[in-house]
Amino acid sequence: MGIMLDFRTLLIFILPILILVRVMSIRKNCNKHQFLIKREIVLNLFFIYILCFIGITLFPLLINWNGQSGIVSINVVPVFNTITGISMIPQQPEMQYFMIKFWLKNILGNMLLLFPFGLLLPILWSKFDNMRTILLISFLFSLGIEIIQLLSYYIGNMGRSFDIDDIILNTFGAWLGYLFYRKIVHKFINNQIFYGIQRNVNCHR
Repeated sequence: MGIMLDFRTLLIFILPILILVRVMSIRKNCNKHQFLIKREIVLNLFFIYILCFIGITLFPLLINWNGQSGIVSINVVPVFNTITGISMIPQQPEMQYFMIKFWLKNILGNMLLLFPFGLLLPILWSKFDNMRTILLISFLFSLGIEIIQLLSYYIGNMGRSFDIDDIILNTFGAWLGYLFYRKIVHKFINNQIFYGIQRNVNCHR
């Protein structure tokens, strides 16, 4: 016996709380004449992105109470499984298209997952405008997700894995996002808009 939680469950419980918190924050900042419209838009995009990231990586979530174990895969050797899988493609001609598509989706998908993370963090908070900081935070964030995926095995969640390659690709994607910020986005935004510099705004207009 068990229950299956999908991404909609996350939205039903978390989204109203997020909306309430943001509304309270806006009212508070309006009273202090510190409401920054552009920053608020980017901040909400960041929160929505985090929700989508959690939804993609952790859901659907099976909670099983009948004692059955899920299937777990653990890879702690960097790149080995990826190279092994790619090297096997020529040996299976009938599977070449499927395998190539799978590996491209896996590699590019994992890189893209944290690309917005590396892009949006330094836009919103100046303390993250540092390459080492972005790499460390991105690595720890991805590591945390992989650990949660691994622990979900013990509640009966099927098919979850801990893969060091996913962490590496996620972190690399965040690095690309930060480079995009530094090389392109940074030139076109006024950091005072996003870093909380006070600006009088009539919130009741």
